Amino acid sequence: MRRGRLIGVGAIAAAAGLLAAPAAGAVSVGELRLPAANMAKLQRDWVDQLMARYPMHSWAPMRFNLRNRDLRLMGLPPKRVLLAHRYRVPTAVYPDGRIVRLTAKNGGKGGGKSGGGAASSPGLVTYAGAGFFGIRPGAWLLLINGNSIGWCSMAHVYGAPGSYEISTAGHCGKPGDIGTVIGALSNKTVNGLPVPVLIDFGSFQTVHDAGLGND
Repeated sequence: MRRGRLIGVGAIAAAAGLLAAPAAGAVSVGELRLPAANMAKLQRDWVDQLMARYPMHSWAPMRFNLRNRDLRLMGLPPKRVLLAHRYRVPTAVYPDGRIVRLTAKNGGKGGGKSGGGAASSPGLVTYAGAGFFGIRPGAWLLLINGNSIGWCSMAHVYGAPGSYEISTAGHCGKPGDIGTVIGALSNKTVNGLPVPVLIDFGSFQTVHDAGLGND
């Protein structure tokens, strides 16, 4: 596998502040868990995407490029909406295109506006799960860069306190691409699906690519 290192020291340190004890009015964010039927459809779409480009019994990069159909299955808004924003703070993204930033600004008021909707931001976001805002081996991440949205997972953690790095398969991104971790609002659903929460947490700094099988 080609390995890309996401250097997220600043973002990970900032995310640590989200782990404070819950307070009144706090928003709790947890792992994004999709219904089994949706996961099965996503898996079929992924396999079909790979088989359309690579023959049986050959090597293939395992990155999944998400189309609008796939984004709907994940409870996410269309591709054009996701590509129009960056997610420097925890941001709830609704299927109808609403973008709601979840950190306090201007005294805890404000928020994102999209598709005619706006919402107030809470004073505290807490993450219920392993890792800093879900930044851990095995966690899902999106690569929202250029004109594409890729779906990959995180691998090993390297470094020491204050200078951690986390790796992915390198076909997930190229140097300069931003990694976006994906969680969900706890106990809140829309049309039976969790409301996704995104946060940009680092960028690819190093990529090893010697072709399939050595990438």
